[in-house]
Amino acid sequence: KYRHDRLQKVSASTVNKEVATLKRMFNLAIREDFTAKNPCWKVESIPENNERNRILSPPEFKKLLPHLPAHIKVVVVTAYHTGMRFGEIVGLTWDKVDLEQGYVELEPADTKTKEPRRVYLNKIVGGLYFGQYYIQDLIG
Repeated sequence: KYRHDRLQKVSASTVNKEVATLKRMFNLAIREDFTAKNPCWKVESIPENNERNRILSPPEFKKLLPHLPAHIKVVVVTAYHTGMRFGEIVGLTWDKVDLEQGYVELEPADTKTKEPRRVYLNKIVGGLYFGQYYIQDLIG
């Protein structure tokens, strides 16, 4: 009943976190001899759908950029234009970037799916990376 009622107001993820907290509280109460039984022990998690099926439109993206700190902009621009994940972007090294051919070569260890992947760079991201590479070359 609790889960059903809560699902009318909050997401499945929130309900699962609340139930997990209750389970933990009762387990601690058992350990400290405040109670003998955990009434939540048979409660199963609700399947969660965390799928994201919307991307920012170009006007929305353009509106967002001025509000980002400078050190985050390269990551966000790369993610928006390539679909790369955060971990893939921040884990990039120059040996994985081919500016002449215009792609990034991701190895299995770099990806969430553990599958290698070649990500092609459009003119915006390619230019951004070329600028980053040039600046890094200048300052050593």
